[in-house]
Amino acid sequence: MRWLFPPGGTPWRQPRPPSPWQVFALVLKQVHRAIEPALPLAHLLDELPALARAMQEPPRRRKLQLETFFATAMTPQVPAPAASDS
Repeated sequence: MRWLFPPGGTPWRQPRPPSPWQVFALVLKQVHRAIEPALPLAHLLDELPALARAMQEPPRRRKLQLETFFATAMTPQVPAPAASDS
């Protein structure tokens, strides 16, 4: 009896060769799995606060430009004494 609907009704004449892109994607995925370490999610979540602290930048030591501006703007400017030519 001939099948009218899939999966029996799908005609397959000859197997198609695999796509080079699919083969490349499969090989790339296997290489990544071989190189990258397996990180269990529970372990990663436990270590997340320590990782976040380690990746933070240290606090800046310089003063903000706005603070420097107000510090210099509030101090009176004393003119320099005139140089004499004698």
